[in-house]
Amino acid sequence: MSQDRRRAQHACLWSNIAVQFDFPLAYGQRTRENFRRILMQIGKAIRDARKAAGLSQHQASALAGVSARALWTLEKGGGAIETFHLVTKVLDFRIAGLPRGSSLAQRLRLARKKRRWPQAEVARRANLTAATVRALEAGGGSVASLGAVMSVLAPTARGRKPERAAWAEGSRDERFTPRHFLKLIEDSFGAIAIDPCSHPNSNVVAERHIMIEENGLSTRWSGRLAYVNPPFSAAAAWIERCHQAWLNGEVETVVLLCPARTHIRAYSNFVHGVADTIFLAGRLQFDNAERGAGFPLGLMVAVWGGSKEQIAYLLSRIEGAHVSGKSTRFAGMAEA
Repeated sequence: MSQDRRRAQHACLWSNIAVQFDFPLAYGQRTRENFRRILMQIGKAIRDARKAAGLSQHQASALAGVSARALWTLEKGGGAIETFHLVTKVLDFRIAGLPRGSSLAQRLRLARKKRRWPQAEVARRANLTAATVRALEAGGGSVASLGAVMSVLAPTARGRKPERAAWAEGSRDERFTPRHFLKLIEDSFGAIAIDPCSHPNSNVVAERHIMIEENGLSTRWSGRLAYVNPPFSAAAAWIERCHQAWLNGEVETVVLLCPARTHIRAYSNFVHGVADTIFLAGRLQFDNAERGAGFPLGLMVAVWGGSKEQIAYLLSRIEGAHVSGKSTRFAGMAEA
């Protein structure tokens, strides 16, 4: 795409936002450029999160299930809240500076109540309608409206910085499980049937490999055992996919290696109390990490559909804290 065409599309986007919000009426003394700055902060934070994850716009939009055009608009500070939720879920992106809550809508509502403002007061200060504020607190609305409300409820809010680590090669989302760890998985659960997020340089030996261009989040899995070492930037989406593949019977057992982020909804909904979880002691060094550079955050192994004997054997070979889940199979089922 030529530079002139990009500029024309960008100008058209901001022209549409200006018409939608009727700047002179809706923003009073706040100039058009100031409003644009607020929106661009949101878009830039999402763009930075995507790039930090090593994903192109095409890859990120495919993982989120939105069009590349919708993601482009979002990264310019426009678009719908629905698109914002889908993309930020894949990127594990959160806004820092708002009260904690189960959703962005709830966090906005808590921020308003903390200031003891009714919805009408937020609407007045943001130069929006009360109906627009209600829509945002119900999970709807537009990114432009979100920017306006955040400018009065949380003017210092920002995108949470993604964790970083030093890798010797490839992007920060390419972490290859060391062969000795894979041997533990194979000894505990048997041969790996499918690697749904594979890479040409991966050490995983499996009957079937799903490469990134095939998108293991949407492609059907198969076989007895799935081993999943996903892009950590999209860990939440992969946790849900692992649970779905086990629950729907696509595979008998799923073993997932990912960061131990117990605060995210995906952990509460699909891991805790469901999967057997082992919180690994120490730091695992991935094969493409710089020498001596273990992963800087805690890791967990989540197992859906493993037998008690398999879990016990794995625990006898590695150090970690075990939290049992309801997906554990009986020995008879494991041998069937």
